[in-house]
Amino acid sequence: MKHFKNTLVILGMSFCLVFFPNCRENIIATEEELADYGWTMYEANDYLAARLWFGDAIRKDTLYYDS
Repeated sequence: MKHFKNTLVILGMSFCLVFFPNCRENIIATEEELADYGWTMYEANDYLAARLWFGDAIRKDTLYYDS
């Protein structure tokens, strides 16, 4: 009986670890968040990555400007 109970606990924990994290919605970054992360990359002297993030922000909204 104890072996059966341990098996159920392990199966329940496995179920939680596999399925609960996947229930979250996809997060879509805004142009402001993309530009902010571009600045983070720029400050870290990773200029190529910063350029990509700034480019993504511009492609997402061509009228957005970072103030």
